[in-house]
Amino acid sequence: SGRMRSISKRELECLKLTANGNTSEEIAKLLKLSVHTANQYLTQSTQKLNAVNRNQAVAKALRLGLIE
Repeated sequence: SGRMRSISKRELECLKLTANGNTSEEIAKLLKLSVHTANQYLTQSTQKLNAVNRNQAVAKALRLGLIE
């Protein structure tokens, strides 16, 4: 939507994997990223969704239909 900065495909992948119960370490392995990079994607998407933490970001992304 126009009111929030667009969330990248990678950021959405990380949010979706978080929604499925994966840790940053597991996400990094699955996406062949460093843990630092996985955490960066999650931090960026959390900020873009104006969420206080990644759990709230996941809830917002689900509610907005950004992830399933």
